[in-house]
Amino acid sequence: MLLLDLPQELVLEFAAYLPERDLNALVATGNRKLRAILLGSVLLRYHVLLERTGLEENPAAMSGVVASDRLKALMERERRWLTFQPLGRHTIELDFESAGIYDLTGEYFLVGDVPNQNSMCTAIRYVSTISPSAEWRRIDVGVPVVDFGMAVEEHDLIAVLTCRPSDINSLQMRMSVKLICFSTGNPHPLAKNAEILLQEVPMTHGRPSASIELVGKTLAISFLYWTERDRDSDQLYLVDWQTGDILAPPLQIYCSGLIFLTPEVLLIPNLVDASIDVACIPSSASDPDTPVVIHTLRLPELVAGHSIFTFQCRGEPNPRSSTHKSAYSTLSPFLPSPTDNLILFTLLTGSPITGTTTDHMFVIPRLQFAAALLPLLGQYPDGVDIDYASWGSYHVRWLDAQDLSKHYITTTCGLRLVAIPHDAETHPAEAKVLCFSPHAVALEDSDGDGDGSLGFGTLVKPDEPGAEPAFASLKVVWKEHVYSRVPYREVYSAEKFAYDTVIVNNESIIGVKLVQFDFKTVKMLPFLLAAFASLHGATALLTPTGRTPSGKDIYTVPPGSRVAAYSASQIEVLAPNGTLLHTFTDTNSPSPSEKQDYNVHFAQAFYDCGTDASTGDPTQITTLNATFVVPPIPENYESQVLLIGPGLEGFDPLTNESVGIFQTALQYGASPYQGGPFWTVYAILETPSFYITPGPAASSESSPIPRQETQPIVNPGDTITTAIVYDPDGPQFDGQHRVWYQGIFVGPASLGDGPLLLEISFSNPPSRVRAQILLQEEGAFEAADYPAGEMVFEDIQLALNPNTTTPGTEPEISWTVLSDAATGVGIEVLVDGGVGAKVAMVFPDSA
Repeated sequence: MLLLDLPQELVLEFAAYLPERDLNALVATGNRKLRAILLGSVLLRYHVLLERTGLEENPAAMSGVVASDRLKALMERERRWLTFQPLGRHTIELDFESAGIYDLTGEYFLVGDVPNQNSMCTAIRYVSTISPSAEWRRIDVGVPVVDFGMAVEEHDLIAVLTCRPSDINSLQMRMSVKLICFSTGNPHPLAKNAEILLQEVPMTHGRPSASIELVGKTLAISFLYWTERDRDSDQLYLVDWQTGDILAPPLQIYCSGLIFLTPEVLLIPNLVDASIDVACIPSSASDPDTPVVIHTLRLPELVAGHSIFTFQCRGEPNPRSSTHKSAYSTLSPFLPSPTDNLILFTLLTGSPITGTTTDHMFVIPRLQFAAALLPLLGQYPDGVDIDYASWGSYHVRWLDAQDLSKHYITTTCGLRLVAIPHDAETHPAEAKVLCFSPHAVALEDSDGDGDGSLGFGTLVKPDEPGAEPAFASLKVVWKEHVYSRVPYREVYSAEKFAYDTVIVNNESIIGVKLVQFDFKTVKMLPFLLAAFASLHGATALLTPTGRTPSGKDIYTVPPGSRVAAYSASQIEVLAPNGTLLHTFTDTNSPSPSEKQDYNVHFAQAFYDCGTDASTGDPTQITTLNATFVVPPIPENYESQVLLIGPGLEGFDPLTNESVGIFQTALQYGASPYQGGPFWTVYAILETPSFYITPGPAASSESSPIPRQETQPIVNPGDTITTAIVYDPDGPQFDGQHRVWYQGIFVGPASLGDGPLLLEISFSNPPSRVRAQILLQEEGAFEAADYPAGEMVFEDIQLALNPNTTTPGTEPEISWTVLSDAATGVGIEVLVDGGVGAKVAMVFPDSA
């Protein structure tokens, strides 16, 4: 029996499983009957359009819908995307404190949940972006959450990375993954162990940058501890999450980002080698000692003096390998294909010589890239190194990132990427959608002039191999010629929006307005969802909340704020997300009062971090930490201020004047709003004319909350470790690469979740940054105003960023003593050096 002897319905049933390429081959055979059957089928036209748009049908939503109505619905959906026409609007309120972690999957928007303003994220909240009546749901994790990853569509699974003190050693931090069923919030039924321990590291490592991806049975999770010099803990783990087995030895990594290309192949950005590493994942843990084979895809060669500072990636959705039926369900009739979508890479390059940085962005269509790469990897089982010219121009589309908002990397879903200018919040602008689907690229011109225009859209054609790069960043950073053969269609909105950034999921564009730390309301549009935050407490930035004995005003900023100190006359206060909240300048900086009965005095051991002896480039501190025992309470309480602990002091690069001191301080005394006759701890920035401290935001109708109600009190005899560490996630500004520092406190149970925190960045490159073991004092007149005896700082660690020093010529760290005679405090360096140093503060004898 021949094919065409079968009933026409069976022929079409067989044909429905064929890709478009094979259907075109059948049509081209010249058989008129077969051609008529195939071209006359609405069902086949529907399947071809699904393939050409990178979509899959959702059977749960389309059951019982005839083929003609399915095709009509799909065509209407694509028309709205390609002409940027939203369907409607609705708003969802956020009535809880949210953390900085978030994600998008399917139709859900997820954010970290902070139980109260002074605690850490311990839960995850999520809401559907489709239904106007959707309500927030909550998954209670119960311990501090670092980040999370999801396989909701495949396994109804959310994997939550948690950190808490070790059960054995309180100075160690336990990094574990909890495996939770998304639909119930309970431990996942397919996981043998509800929690998998991956690492125990010293508390001084700080919270890592992490990436978590799940495909099939494989959990891939990476840790990057930016503060550590030896980088031994910067590792990628491959785990069978269902059994808990480790699939291979941990891999050394240099970026926290990772992404599955296929269920068996992982892509890992490598900023050190300027490449994308390709790892082939073992199928089981039968031989966990066998190393993972690594292949290398080189990026274009960098111009001399340039390097990569950050390198991230993301793709949505992930590929899948399981036939397990998930409990997850959605109302969306069409879903992005897990095998045919965009992989987005963002990177920041810079030159330490010029002090400038450049943002870059490129995408790789997953389906074509995997089809070309996988056969090649199979031919080279021991690994292959591929130069950029052999792969990049065929599969990479570089995009001009200079004018785009880059707050988040969740800007792709399926074969679409969304973007908006970085200054749209202050200068409303059109949002745009970049469509990479074959359907969008192949659309004919609406006016027939050959320029690819369609409504607000323009076809961006493949670059000619010999053509000049399309934008400047491709010329100044990359040594070799960079061009792209990947076309796309660019569609602009008719409306202008005042958003800080835009992100996207399957059915909505999400316009985010970053006014302070968290989302307060979310305005939904099909294809457009807007998020707004209230300026709660921002007015408190402009009004001092206290005053020190020397007359310096104290400014209380919201917890987690960042302070960018450019010079002694320009200091900016930013929300944790990078939004500018307030600027202190030489015209409005608060000045000390005329009352000068009290003076600020210092006693310190310090080390000046300057420039590399070989290159002349600035060196960078990555961590400064020390351990001490809380001393006795001073005999007298005369409203004196004592600030004791590690500190970093920045200096103006032009005048060499002190910009300010950032200190993780043990504090005694001060005004009613900043303490009392007891010891507490907090992070503080002291400038020549005022202090900035973190505190709860107050409404305009209420007084500031007293410090003793928000800061943990510690007692004499308590052992505390404090650290100032480099924060890799701090915001970057155009033309600058800023280095941010945050404080860490580890100690007794009375610390709880720790004090309210602050982050600081000095000018880049600074003329000098000084590491200190420091006493700051105001209003101490006699020996009884100080603690009795001495205070010893032990196990002092001062680490420099190895990327800013020349191997073999690293500076020798030696501490210098400097003390105001007025304090009567002696400083003694008992053990010198950058590792295991010891410094004693000897207080005046009050006998």
